Amino acid sequence: MHICTKCKKYKADCYFPKTNNLFSICFECKYKLEKTEVLKIIAIVSEQTIRSKKAGLKATFTFEQWCFAKKHFGHVCCYCGGIPLELCQDHFIPVIKGGKYIKNNIVPACEFCNQSKHHEDFFTWYPRQRFYNKEREAKILKYLKKNVNNNNPYV
Repeated sequence: MHICTKCKKYKADCYFPKTNNLFSICFECKYKLEKTEVLKIIAIVSEQTIRSKKAGLKATFTFEQWCFAKKHFGHVCCYCGGIPLELCQDHFIPVIKGGKYIKNNIVPACEFCNQSKHHEDFFTWYPRQRFYNKEREAKILKYLKKNVNNNNPYV
């Protein structure tokens, strides 16, 4: 018997996923958390799609592409490398400057970096940051180029 750290109920070992022989969250709580996360991301994608279309911009970014982007950057902020509770979808080229809601323009960022960058050009904003890192910059640009399917002047 173990206690679930989420629901605080004692349950048999078979009710817990085994990860390195450690028990923490039961299957039921794990499922609820994953379902909540998926629904939240779907809502964000829907919101951003509407925002882009209102601005007359292309919007084809999907839930699957967001999952891929987060995985590519190791589920950390692509700019500072921080591990936030939640990653934001940052438009590499801001919407106000014609940035589309497509896979080669969306990167995972922490809330601080997303708000700090705001409408600034990446190449002006990023080198001024105390967490500036040439390797992260190269990884971001490589990711954007890899996903390019049109002529993006920023990558």
